[in-house]
Amino acid sequence: MSKALILSNIKKLSEAIESQQSNIHYLNKGISISREDMRTKQSCSFFSWFRDDGKYLKEHVNGQTLEEVVALHSHWFTLYEKVYTLFYGEDKKIWFLSSSMPKKLNEMEKAKLEAYLYDIENSHKPLLRKLNILAKRIEQNTNIDNESYNEHKSKQISY
Repeated sequence: MSKALILSNIKKLSEAIESQQSNIHYLNKGISISREDMRTKQSCSFFSWFRDDGKYLKEHVNGQTLEEVVALHSHWFTLYEKVYTLFYGEDKKIWFLSSSMPKKLNEMEKAKLEAYLYDIENSHKPLLRKLNILAKRIEQNTNIDNESYNEHKSKQISY
C-alpha cells in the first residue's frame, strides 16, 4: 500500500459523491434510477476505511482536516439518505415488499425534496473541496512512505 492508494481512495470517494449527486438530480427530473444504483450508508466503505486509515493519517496530516471531512461526509450522507428515503422508502429486509424503482412523490414529498436538494447542494461542494485539500496535503507530505503504510495494511475502499 502506498500514498497512491490513499489518494485513490479519496478520489473514489469524491467520484462516488458526484455520482450520487447526479442520481439525485436525475430522480428530481423524473428519471428513474434503480435502488441498486443508489448507495446507502451500509454500502459505503468510507467510514470503515477512515476508522482504520484515519488513525494512520492523523499522524501525518492535519487531524482537523480529517475530522472535517468525516463531519462533512456524515452530514452529506444524512441529507442524501433523506432523499433516498423519499423515493425508495425505508430499506426493508423483506425483498418482496420493496421496489427497486423510485416511487412517484406526492406534493408534500416534493416540497420536502426541494428543501433537501437545497441542503444537499450546499453540503456536497464543501465536502468535495475539503477532500481536494486533504488529497493535496497527502500528496505533498513526504512523511507518508510506502514502508510504514505497508505495515498499516490498509484496504482499498469500494463505493
